[in-house]
Amino acid sequence: MQNCHEIAVGDFAEQLGQLLLALVGVAAEAQRIVQKRVFRGAVQDGQTLIRVVLGADNSLNGSVNIVSTAHNAENTVKVDFGKVVGEETVGLTVNGTVDVTSTGTSGLNISGGSLTTSGNNAGNVTFTSAGSITAGTSVNSAADIVMDAKGAVTNTGSLTARNNIDVTTTTGKIDLGGNVEAGTGLVNVTTGSGSITTTGNVSGHKDVTLESVDGNITVGGYTESEVENVTANVKGNGNIEFAGEVNAR
Repeated sequence: MQNCHEIAVGDFAEQLGQLLLALVGVAAEAQRIVQKRVFRGAVQDGQTLIRVVLGADNSLNGSVNIVSTAHNAENTVKVDFGKVVGEETVGLTVNGTVDVTSTGTSGLNISGGSLTTSGNNAGNVTFTSAGSITAGTSVNSAADIVMDAKGAVTNTGSLTARNNIDVTTTTGKIDLGGNVEAGTGLVNVTTGSGSITTTGNVSGHKDVTLESVDGNITVGGYTESEVENVTANVKGNGNIEFAGEVNAR
């Protein structure tokens, strides 16, 4: 039997402001704190699903703040940015910051065509999880991109930030399948215990750092720092392999 809780979606989002959607266990409870409603939340077969829906111009004017406290290690909290038009998933542009946090044991799954922060108030894109993070969305931030998890981080989309990109895990591996580009800042990919694998190109204006305490580091694509250093470091047990070209100034 399907257990579903939905929040109606407004047609426009010009006056968005900030919306907090809190999920407890496998039941979704939402409080609307702005005039325009732009989220739909649902629980389906034990999996929590939030969809961030576009306004008429495929954008939101304001910040997005989502917090989950779901405690179920076997399920994930799925956040889907954008909407489906025909057979295509249209991405989301936010004039503000985007902050998605899972404080419970459920993993965090980010999906959708693309997520962009753009405009006068545009800021960081931050994904934080006490479990794992799995993301397939291409992210383009007008400031920083931060992915911070206790468990593993698996990202198949591209990560592009005007400033810095920081991907960190406490005990899980890090797999970055898309290109990673920090326009004016640094790239920092670190794990306390686990492997690091990049298959796309990784570039930063400043330092590019890949560091594991225990675990292999495998760099598959082109890696570059425009003005500083490229560093790969295993503090404990593990090997380092660069399969592609490395360029540092």
